[in-house]
Amino acid sequence: MISGICNHAGGTLGLGRLSGDYVVCPWHAWKFHRATGLGEPGFEEDYVSAYPIRVVGISSTVMNATEPRYSGSEALLTHALAHVSSGGCETRLIWRNDLKIRTCEGYYSTSAHACTWPGTIIQFDATDYL
Repeated sequence: MISGICNHAGGTLGLGRLSGDYVVCPWHAWKFHRATGLGEPGFEEDYVSAYPIRVVGISSTVMNATEPRYSGSEALLTHALAHVSSGGCETRLIWRNDLKIRTCEGYYSTSAHACTWPGTIIQFDATDYL
């Protein structure tokens, strides 16, 4: 993924077009490689910043750590992460059961302020990942 701003005159690259592997700035047609951000051949020094694409998968499958079972949704999530990883993306799988998140105290409440930051859960337990 590359920066969305052309370094020539600040054009919005997201409004440009793709020509082969190059994003063409809509303002003055400067070209930047879609993955590396380098300028077109002969103008490589005219680059924009490039950033890695990071994909996180969160498995909310309820698992018993001592007696795990097969989960079709988790298998599909793992497959999807492997696929985007093979395309060069950084991936991370997080298991909901590994996080220490308590149920929000406003879950059954009609009070709008019961589930806002910072909630009383955070005040009681600094290790809560909420």
